[in-house]
Amino acid sequence: MAIDKLLAPLLLGLWLILFATSRYSLSKAKVYLLCLAAAFFIARNLSFFADLSIGSDYFWADAVNFGYFCLPLLFVDTAARSKIALRLVSVNAMFGCISVFLVALGVISLPIQRLSASRVGIEALPKSIGLFVSYGDLAQYAAMLVLIAVFVPAVFANNKSTRRALRLFVSIIVVAGLIGAQSRSYFLSVVGSLSISAILLYQSKRVGIAKSLLVLVIAGLLGAILLPVTYGPIVDALTGMGGSEGVHTARGRLYLYDLAIDVIGRHSIFFGVDAAFYRTSPDFAQSIHNIWLSQMTRGGLVSVLLLMVLLYRVLSRAIRVAKVKEFRHVGIVTVGYMVAVLISTLFYPGDSNLFWTLLGIMSGIVYSVRPEKSKAPSHARPIDAHLRPL
Repeated sequence: MAIDKLLAPLLLGLWLILFATSRYSLSKAKVYLLCLAAAFFIARNLSFFADLSIGSDYFWADAVNFGYFCLPLLFVDTAARSKIALRLVSVNAMFGCISVFLVALGVISLPIQRLSASRVGIEALPKSIGLFVSYGDLAQYAAMLVLIAVFVPAVFANNKSTRRALRLFVSIIVVAGLIGAQSRSYFLSVVGSLSISAILLYQSKRVGIAKSLLVLVIAGLLGAILLPVTYGPIVDALTGMGGSEGVHTARGRLYLYDLAIDVIGRHSIFFGVDAAFYRTSPDFAQSIHNIWLSQMTRGGLVSVLLLMVLLYRVLSRAIRVAKVKEFRHVGIVTVGYMVAVLISTLFYPGDSNLFWTLLGIMSGIVYSVRPEKSKAPSHARPIDAHLRPL
């Protein structure tokens, strides 16, 4: 990751210079993915062109996000770089989970934390997000940590006993993070991604699993869109879940969903709210704990469709990669990661630098191989063929 946000656009410019001077090769598939991401960021800012005094900050923030997505996508194109990226993801995740636990215990103090009634039966234990800026980021990185430890442990070690110790160590860290975060999105993301990856591993040679997975994803997205319309009975059913304040949290979030639908109805359904709305409510979209409603509010249906296509392209590519023996495990991990994305983004907007960085890393890995062939050239392999799960 870039140390300073100014560094992301600068490094992206350097990549473009290398490409223009034929010092760096870029596949058509990656170009297409970059164009999709650029189109998404442009589409959700179209309504700000009427008032640049409001839009300039959002333009710059999205330029940085685009840089955070592009840099790892461009960087990860070999086996060695894929390993470096996965190790960095694992280190970030471990620090995030440990920090959450230590903040909740009061061992360390960080400015970003949330105090509320405990959901794990220890009322003196506060909720925390530690070093990360949102529960959604923490959920995705924790899920990736588990997936890497289970399915591609040779990224860190080739010895079997060391791998077993690694999985035990990761399990303890992830559980500690869950205790500190007390986040439902964290728990669901880890369990959901691990479950889908395990199913895909043992049925990776069957064509039906890929089609079934896509059907489940589409059904899940439709369900998330329809949820605000039918949330009354669902909220009542949550009374006994998530601790003493679980029902109040659910009501508050679903109220925001309802409000978002009302705001969308009063503005352009295709391009979202205008700059005048952001002048009075600059943080409204970010306060909606759902990526689809958040993007509908800010960029309308156009931006939502572009984002869906972007995520679908990465997911479908990962499924294709998982069918190739040499790359199976990295494809399975990416599928699990995409499941974590789809689950966690039902709880948060997903517009952080960490979100776009992790999406860029995993996209770079699966787009650096040739899944249409049984064997890709050695320089194109993101993870060495000797890596084995379990």
